Amino acid sequence: MRTSGRWPITPNCIEVAVQGMAMKARWVARKLREVAEKPAGGADEPYLCAFGSAIRQCAAKRRDRSYRRRVAGHPQEGALAGLHCCGNTTGR
Repeated sequence: MRTSGRWPITPNCIEVAVQGMAMKARWVARKLREVAEKPAGGADEPYLCAFGSAIRQCAAKRRDRSYRRRVAGHPQEGALAGLHCCGNTTGR
């Protein structure tokens, strides 16, 4: 379904993106583990501060839950997880 010349972002699309990022994060952690005893993986999220604002409406709980799911595989692969975020973002 297409509306206003844009593809809608559905909950299924978000789920696919989160799961895809989680799988890639675990793969990177495994590869880093080959060359480092305690690797650290992370994400650069410069746009994160826009979520929950008038620009990009998204509940903070949903944003936080998606990020936690995205990095949950790091500890399972023996890596630390981190997040870099520019802007005035309230994190937990």
